[in-house]
Amino acid sequence: MKRYGIAGILLAVLLAGSLFLPPRMMEWQDRRKIGTSQTEEVQEVVLREQVSMTLTQRLSLLDTEREGVDTLVLLNGKNFTQETIKAQVLGEIRILAKQGILKDMDLKSLSFLDASVSFFVDLEDTEKSMMLWYGEAVTENYQLDFQLDDESGKIISISQRRRKIYGVYTDVVDGETSANTVVMESVDALSQEELKETGEGWGEYLGCRVTDMGPGLLPFYMNDKEEQIFQEEVKRMMEKGYSEEEAYWKTLSAWGIADLEWGEGRKALLTDDGGETEYHFHSGQEEVINIFP
Repeated sequence: MKRYGIAGILLAVLLAGSLFLPPRMMEWQDRRKIGTSQTEEVQEVVLREQVSMTLTQRLSLLDTEREGVDTLVLLNGKNFTQETIKAQVLGEIRILAKQGILKDMDLKSLSFLDASVSFFVDLEDTEKSMMLWYGEAVTENYQLDFQLDDESGKIISISQRRRKIYGVYTDVVDGETSANTVVMESVDALSQEELKETGEGWGEYLGCRVTDMGPGLLPFYMNDKEEQIFQEEVKRMMEKGYSEEEAYWKTLSAWGIADLEWGEGRKALLTDDGGETEYHFHSGQEEVINIFP
């Protein structure tokens, strides 16, 4: 009987230890880790002295299909910081508004919201890199999403979205609107001629030469080969005497692409001494203009 009593006491001690020992062990391990460093093996990146790059060369680092480019979120850029980026962004937006690239802008209500900066580096040639600011600004009627090149101080991508496109005032967030919205107001997209003029103005703003490439096809689900075939059919329609825009819409209809799948778009090739970048200019119900490489 005594043996059973001793065994019971030992069992109770072990159970108590199992309750308190793991947390104590974890605390002991945490105390050991404090003030120590741990090394993990990752790909080594050695930055060399950075070479001078033109705008199109820097933009090539943003190509989503390009491999071997790494990114790092920074607190500040090289030429702009969290304290100075606001003035730079607002100044560039005012320039774009005065040049007519941004439409119907009430600059008195223009307000900067926020911006963050990322570092892009070519892992195969670490002399090549760029810093890019992402952020938002608003006016009473529009929301502006932008990307700004830290090197040149120029905005290299921007969308101007309507904040009031429904029967009641609402913010549009990720394509969703509040439950009490009603009938959508009729808003016309920019015409092909207006988009062409916007492309020419954009090239002038960035200091690049512009080659207009004609209407840009939406929707985005068409691949490069399909779009090439589509463009060839448009050219054949134009050879029959139709204008470029008439040929485009007739080809869309022949392909069975519905109006709801389509928005006005145009493409242009921007060239500088370092290379070329294809830019897209889109306009629709929600977006007055969306410009991106």
